[in-house]
Amino acid sequence: MAVLAWSLALIIAVFPTLVIPAIFNVFHWSDAECFYPAGYIFYITFCQYLIPLFVINIIFYFTYKVIQGKLDFAIHIEGEKTADEKCANTNCGEISLTSSNIGIEESEQSCCKVPSNNSFANERRAVRVLAIVVIAYFVCWAPFIIMDNIFYYWPHLTRTTPHAVVNVVYWIGYINAACNPIIYTIFNYDFRNAFKKLFCR
Repeated sequence: MAVLAWSLALIIAVFPTLVIPAIFNVFHWSDAECFYPAGYIFYITFCQYLIPLFVINIIFYFTYKVIQGKLDFAIHIEGEKTADEKCANTNCGEISLTSSNIGIEESEQSCCKVPSNNSFANERRAVRVLAIVVIAYFVCWAPFIIMDNIFYYWPHLTRTTPHAVVNVVYWIGYINAACNPIIYTIFNYDFRNAFKKLFCR
């Protein structure tokens, strides 16, 4: 999967340079402006932003539905089971007839413990992290795509837009690549504990 993901990313990045070579000769030096052909703007907007965003949202939706279905089913089953049924369905081992009453009570208490919900908590956390990743992708790249389209359809705005604004918008998009490791680290207990042990000695 990793090889496939990186291969697709490489193809998407290299494709416009092979199909639209005109992007390397679009500088109008007298005005200090740079314009991309319509095909490149269309490609950037759809292939590098809208289509990936659509695919990510579809995957997120189905992931959420599966996890929510598991959680609803578990809650439904837990609600129907009585304490006796829980004990009967667990492999707690046989209780010796020679055991004392105290021993029997302890065994029954250990049998009737409610199962841990750690797996469901982890799955919910994974869905939350995925949602934050999707939102970060949308927020970081939306200004980049919007600005490119605005400059294409209204090129005169390139002369009035401060270069600092253009640079910030472009860098916000590029910074998205650094957001995912930070997001995964913040919401992963193992990573957080490791960092605490490393830096809080």
